Amino acid sequence: MRPSPFQGSLRILRGSVVLNQEGHAALASEDDGELIRGQIQLVAIAQVVLAVAAAIGLIYLLKLVMVTILCSLLLAFALDPLVVLLARVRVPRSLGAAVALFLLLALFAGLTLFFYNRATDFLDQLPQYSSTIRKGAAQA
Repeated sequence: MRPSPFQGSLRILRGSVVLNQEGHAALASEDDGELIRGQIQLVAIAQVVLAVAAAIGLIYLLKLVMVTILCSLLLAFALDPLVVLLARVRVPRSLGAAVALFLLLALFAGLTLFFYNRATDFLDQLPQYSSTIRKGAAQA
């Protein structure tokens, strides 16, 4: 066995770990061992708290990016069955994804047009509705 450069000397490392005569690290006493374990646990808890705080701060700073990514993932999962169905009909996956997105946009455009027309019709008839409500309130 190769002799240690610290062999035969007693050196203190970090306040409570010592090298014995053979050059192996040993605790100075049992109380020091419990103190070191307590300090290690305290440091570990502090590191976890710091990591959680850093993660929350990072999420707060990147919330717009994360919302965009999460919405795109939701959209991908929602459109995947249609893309798979088109792939079974031998439509290339990229073209199937484009068709699925086009159908989704067409659906949104149709719903927007439908609800826009309903809202304008309601606004056109609003004076009639308000006069009916006023007459009913006056009778009560």
